[in-house]
Amino acid sequence: MALIHHLHVVRHALPLPGYLLLLDFEDRELRVADLSPWIERGGAFAPLMDADYFEQVRIDEEAGTVVWPNGLDLDPDVLYSQSRPIRPGKLREWLAHAAQD
Repeated sequence: MALIHHLHVVRHALPLPGYLLLLDFEDRELRVADLSPWIERGGAFAPLMDADYFEQVRIDEEAGTVVWPNGLDLDPDVLYSQSRPIRPGKLREWLAHAAQD
């Protein structure tokens, strides 16, 4: 029996304080990814330390993932596995909490 691997697609990404990304996946699941551990590593992630640059995140429509102007892109399956879900009914509460940090 073959295993079916579901490929995730990011439809929208909203940068939040603290190097967080609110991600809306193709199945309308909302998840938040904390990119701070990756950014702390430096290297290709170093430009994201600048909050203004971090906010330039965009969606690559072909790949279904997030990208930045320097060409950095993150695998949508990795983003999915390294993020945590947010229940839609709790989104407003969660965003208010994130804005306080």
